[in-house]
Amino acid sequence: MSRNGGAIYIEQERLTTTALTKAKSYDTIRPYYFEDVKFENCTAEFDGGAIYVKNPLRMTLKEAIFFKNSASKEGGAIQFVCEPSPRELRVDPDTPCDFVMDQVQFTENSASIGGAIRWNLMEMEVTRDERGQLDFKKNKDGTAIYGSIRF
Repeated sequence: MSRNGGAIYIEQERLTTTALTKAKSYDTIRPYYFEDVKFENCTAEFDGGAIYVKNPLRMTLKEAIFFKNSASKEGGAIQFVCEPSPRELRVDPDTPCDFVMDQVQFTENSASIGGAIRWNLMEMEVTRDERGQLDFKKNKDGTAIYGSIRF
């Protein structure tokens, strides 16, 4: 059992807007991309039963299944955290901390807060398509999601 992120733990330093300008094009940055993956029976002692991700410049999950993952505290399947850089007093909305999901299923995941997903400051983006994008079934904690998702 991991402390955070039962299968995957990602922590990236927040980049400032100046650093992104030097990188030239935010659209070309795709450091974390997972497609056609399944996370089953992953466990975290604290947060993010399957995935714990902190300050991703950009992360994408496409065609993923989260089944029976658990965390004792937050984010039964996913814990998504964005924090200010040491130079910021708050998270700059112009500095990306993106997590995009498309066609993702969450079934029977559990945590004290956010049975399926929990995040702190920045919202996740969900890509809509004709087949449906997110599916939540029997996730436990009182709510499947702790926060609000931007469609």
